[in-house]
Amino acid sequence: MSKKSTLYVKTDNTGDYLKTFFTTLFIVLMFGIFNICYMIYGIFNHDNIPKKQNIDSTFEAYLVDIVIDKNREIAVRNPKNYAINMRLGILYSYKRDYLNAEKEFKNSIEKAVAYDYTPSYQLAKLYVKTDRLKEAQEVMDIIGDKPIKRILRFKGDIYSLLGDSYYNKGYYALSVMKYEKAMRYYDAIQEKLLKSAKDKYVQAYTSLGDKYVEVGKIDEAIMSLNNAYELSPKDVSLNYKLGLLHANKNPKLAQNYLAYVQKKNPQALNYDLYFDLLNKLADIETQKGNTTDGELYRKRALQYQKFVKNNL
Repeated sequence: MSKKSTLYVKTDNTGDYLKTFFTTLFIVLMFGIFNICYMIYGIFNHDNIPKKQNIDSTFEAYLVDIVIDKNREIAVRNPKNYAINMRLGILYSYKRDYLNAEKEFKNSIEKAVAYDYTPSYQLAKLYVKTDRLKEAQEVMDIIGDKPIKRILRFKGDIYSLLGDSYYNKGYYALSVMKYEKAMRYYDAIQEKLLKSAKDKYVQAYTSLGDKYVEVGKIDEAIMSLNNAYELSPKDVSLNYKLGLLHANKNPKLAQNYLAYVQKKNPQALNYDLYFDLLNKLADIETQKGNTTDGELYRKRALQYQKFVKNNL
């Protein structure tokens, strides 16, 4: 899948584009009129709604085929215009003809001008859509890292989609890796999408931590949740989970996490667990000879008990 650095050969295809535009406009108007008629018909014929939906789908597919045929005619007359191949790839993808979509995207990549990686982006999206994740990754590797905002945005989007795919399959460690890369690219161009990528990254690490807990790997679970916590320290659920995991090994650290939960969402706390933890810390400090700290923890336990009794 090599990228040729050929110059774009300009052709006088204004007439072709105008024909395509007016043909597409006519099709859209006809489709609109068609739907309005069926909406009116549907008001008085509710039993025929499923049949109407099937007719809509068939008619829509017919319209897409017409647009594809028009673009194929233009492509024959303008063989060096890679944008037409890319447009055909998008149309084929829309009608779920993925084999032809891939073919057109690859043709577009071969013809594209230097540093226009839009066809590569479309091909990578197709691979993610069809669950060919390794091939999508290969497309990203071929593009490489170039300090061009549009390319950085493309790569951020694809890595975010890859992260989503791996997350949905339950491969949380792989999804974390992809979300990390998405964040790196979004951060480089200061995109608002960075927040979305961060949220997905936190969720992936949280789910990975939950999986470790299920199989009894507490240390690994704590590491995963700590990674999520670094980006989302105000997440009540994360604080609660870390508090529970640290309760036996590090009661003092556990109390710090759970105190935050108690402050932000006291109803989320397990009363017995937090009350016992505070009393446990009181005993530990008293045994160390820190009487003042021991009394402070005991007082907190009583205050928490009173709060629960009066408010929960």
